[in-house]
Amino acid sequence: MKNVLAKIRSRSGESLAEVLVAMLIILLAALLLMSMVSASGNIDMQVKEQDSSFYDALSRLEKKAGAGETGKVVTVTDETGTKIEIEVKVYTQDGMRAYEKGAPAVTPGSGG
Repeated sequence: MKNVLAKIRSRSGESLAEVLVAMLIILLAALLLMSMVSASGNIDMQVKEQDSSFYDALSRLEKKAGAGETGKVVTVTDETGTKIEIEVKVYTQDGMRAYEKGAPAVTPGSGG
C-alpha cells in the first residue's frame, strides 16, 4: 500500500521510450481488432451467399421442378412370400434428392 501511495505522490513522469512503446502496443492491438472485424464480415457474407443458394435449390426441389426419374427403391418380402416393390419418382437438384412415393406393386409369392 505504501508503494502505491508513493507512486501517486511522485512527481516523476514516464520516459519518452515508455510512452512510444505503449503507443505501439495500442496501435498493434487496434490493427488486430480491425483485421478480425474485416475477416468476420467476409465470412458472414460468404455464409449468406451459400445459405441463399442452398435454400433456392431446396425450394426448386420441393416444387419438383424438372423431370423426375422413376425407379424402384424398396422391395419387401413378407412371411407369405409376397413381394412389395415401392416405385418412387426421384428429383435431383444441385446434388440434393427428393423422393415422391408412387403406388406399391404387389407380386404374390409361392405361399409355401
